Amino acid sequence: MLNRTVLPGARCELIESRNSALLVDTQVFLVRQAEAGVTIVVFRGTEFGGAGISDVLTDFAIDPIPYPKDADSTVHRGFLRGLVAVWPTLLDALARHPQDRLYLTGHSLGGALAALMAVALCLPEGGGVMGATDEAARVSARDRLVAVYTFGQPMIGSPSFARRAAVALARHVTVVRHIYNRDAIPRQPGRALGRFAHFGDEVWATEGSSGWTPTPGKAVVQDLTIAGLMAGAVDFLFRQTALTRALKLPRSLSDHVPQHYVDVCKRAVFGPRGLDAPYYP
Repeated sequence: MLNRTVLPGARCELIESRNSALLVDTQVFLVRQAEAGVTIVVFRGTEFGGAGISDVLTDFAIDPIPYPKDADSTVHRGFLRGLVAVWPTLLDALARHPQDRLYLTGHSLGGALAALMAVALCLPEGGGVMGATDEAARVSARDRLVAVYTFGQPMIGSPSFARRAAVALARHVTVVRHIYNRDAIPRQPGRALGRFAHFGDEVWATEGSSGWTPTPGKAVVQDLTIAGLMAGAVDFLFRQTALTRALKLPRSLSDHVPQHYVDVCKRAVFGPRGLDAPYYP
């Protein structure tokens, strides 16, 4: 799609780390357009079925872990573990093109990893838990980072972490979280599993929106329990049959599907006929 639209001639490189024993299955795509001097770091979201079970277990590895090291703030253990697995390889890859402007993005689990990477780039030694960190490469990537765009991203850390992240990122980069309609995932993990909070700017779109607008009122907050996630699953089932399709619950997993986010972005870039643009080259 990038080749056919905004970045003709872009090349894609895959970086991945798979370790089923550690429940790690992180995949990152580096999309680079040499003439434009742009590298887009795209973290893959959750896959279901087959090897994708590691992604699901990563999503549910919520047990908080201190981050940055020795701080009073915590993050989602599964997300941090997923980023640590590719951190040194990713820094090395980004260092090969030290003049490129950098963008980070991802959907769902991928959005969480993108946001967490942005924070790690802005903290000395990546926050102290990433293992061996090439500080020159980290600082170079941080200084070239232009923006972080996430889609359907869950919360990744405690309120104190969110405040710390907001301060660190404000000095270097813009972070924008996109939420489509009644997507249940941005309100998770539920508060019964621990206190979590978002950071960054939030934009919103509903069905048929021609683009993204600032969230009306307050930014989304945690659901009290995972009942919102369960309601989203029921809503997904309702959408599959004609008899129940008109029923709409407050939360939806159907609205979490990447296609909705792609459609709004295409309409925002190409106008009302944006949906006619192909998904793939």
